Formats: sequence, structure tokens, C-alpha cells
Amino acid sequence: MKNKIDYIGRVYSIKPEHIVKSKDLKTYKETKAKRGDNASNKKIVAVTVQNRGKKVQVSAVTTKANEQQIKRNQKSLLETTNFKKKSYLDTNTIAKSRKTGKHFEIGIDPLVSKNRESKKITKDDLDKYNKKRKKRYKGLNR
Repeated sequence: MKNKIDYIGRVYSIKPEHIVKSKDLKTYKETKAKRGDNASNKKIVAVTVQNRGKKVQVSAVTTKANEQQIKRNQKSLLETTNFKKKSYLDTNTIAKSRKTGKHFEIGIDPLVSKNRESKKITKDDLDKYNKKRKKRYKGLNR
């Protein structure tokens, strides 16, 4: 019997088309351009839910969160994971790529090894994330 590999906590940087909704993509790119940022820069996501085999769900890692989002358990602060800036993990997960419509799967584009970051979300931060996720989605048993 093979040992089950735990993918939860892995961090990837993927193209924004896979995360941002297609109807919001134009606005996203315009906002990035106004700020002077490159709209094609990759977005950082973390694997937060693992389904059967290599199918996973990802959550976006952001640097901005207002008090209302934190109070409503929409974002979780990453305290022990070392990113360059203060970062938050979104408690909303994304199961399918918004670009291709296919489930996110480890080893299949965009979650391939060349896009993988050397960082990993720490166990303490994942525990806090899961508590906030359970509070936000009361029927969730995970």
C-alpha cells in the first residue's frame, strides 16, 4: 500500500486567470495597471483542502484584509509563515480553474513543480485557518 502524500500547505504561484473570475478579469487588470503593477504577475495560492488522490482546492494568499473581513472569518492572518509582507489566507476555496474549468490537480498545470514555492504554510496557521473556516461555514465537518 502506498503512503498517502499530504499536499495541504503547499504554496504555488499561478497565473491570475486561474483564480480571478472571468467577468472580473478586465477590472482586475485595469486596477493593477493603475497601481503600476504588472497585471500578468502570478498570484500566490495555498493548497488548503485535499480531495481524493491529487485533486485539491486552493485558497488565495493576499496582503490586504480589512477588519470586517477578519471579523466575518473571510480571511485568516498568517502569523508564523514567513512571507515578505504581512499576509492573509482567504477562507473561500477554489476547486476548479476559472480559466480551464478543470479541477485543480497536483502535477497538472497550473499546480506543477516549476510553479511551486519553497515556502509551506505552517501547521499553526493551518489550524487557525481551519477554525475560521468552520466558523464561516457552520455545516463544514472538515
